[in-house]
Amino acid sequence: MSDHDNETIHPVRVAIIEDDALLSSLLTTWLNAKPNWTVVGSAISGDEGIALCEREKPAMVLLDLELPGINGIVIAEQLMERLPGIKILVITCHADPYWIHQITRLGLHGYVNKTNSLESLDKAMLHIVAGGTVYGEEFSQAVRRLASPDAFHKILTPKELAVLAKVTIGWTDQQIAEELEISHHTVATHRRNIRVKLDAHGDRDLIRYAEEWGLRGIQ
Repeated sequence: MSDHDNETIHPVRVAIIEDDALLSSLLTTWLNAKPNWTVVGSAISGDEGIALCEREKPAMVLLDLELPGINGIVIAEQLMERLPGIKILVITCHADPYWIHQITRLGLHGYVNKTNSLESLDKAMLHIVAGGTVYGEEFSQAVRRLASPDAFHKILTPKELAVLAKVTIGWTDQQIAEELEISHHTVATHRRNIRVKLDAHGDRDLIRYAEEWGLRGIQ
């Protein structure tokens, strides 16, 4: 029996963490019809996804970034810590520099835009299982932007990023303080520091910067 036959008999176990029920169902049906894959389960939230993966121990996870509760980056961090060796392929419609920075920071195995074809997803998954990584030109463009000295992660601290994300969707200092478990005086200080660092003269300038880098409203 050939190695190819063995791969067909022992398909790769895949979990899907995606809150779009229609897309999740489509992917499950399509992958299960392929000889290389078997979907062991799907989840619509981070907590469900982590529990699913700990229970089923899939070899690969198809992971959305924006999910109810825990975002995809936090999920990926926890999965990599709890299940060493797991392959994580991000499926998303976002190519914002913020998300690309997080993906590269963690060294995730691939990125596929939801606008891509199912066939391209299949090829990406096969390449990752074989030990490769998959990103693409859209991803590469964002990485090149992140090399700029004006890139957010070279200017702002993580706490300042968290404050900026909330400021740009209209949260008050008190709301931000409660969310981040800091005092409203500390929030006001972060606001001032952010404006100085970005040479921003008001919230409109902050919103413009946040939209440019994909920071507005991030979890």
